Amino acid sequence: MESFGYAYFVERPRRLEDLMVPHPLEKERPYRIVTELRLPVIDYENFITDMLADRQFLSDHGSRCKKGEVWDCLLVRRRGQPDGVLVMPEGECFVGWAAYYAEMQQHFRSPRTCFFRLIGAAQNRVLFFGQHLCYSCFKWHVD
Repeated sequence: MESFGYAYFVERPRRLEDLMVPHPLEKERPYRIVTELRLPVIDYENFITDMLADRQFLSDHGSRCKKGEVWDCLLVRRRGQPDGVLVMPEGECFVGWAAYYAEMQQHFRSPRTCFFRLIGAAQNRVLFFGQHLCYSCFKWHVD
């Protein structure tokens, strides 16, 4: 699975609530999901209530993650739920950086509400033949 987007990453969060804070949009980083992990309910609840504890699943999959211009990270979800946590492991098996992931916020289908329209226009993004590149879904939209 490879999915792209922008998210606000928090360093060493303890709980899920630490990720859901107001923030300036320019602080959001580009990410790419390299692995999606779907956890049973109890494991996911344990994870989001203490993200600094060592987790075997982070150790198993953390080697695929790397920081760069675009962060390659894990998406940890509860089975059957659309939202989750983007994780950049640190060390061997605990969360170094994390961001809240809400599937509905990651993809804007309408060109009038896509990420480019909301943010990119203010940053002088290039329009090409009446189209623009949506930085949420990485597709071209007709203006």
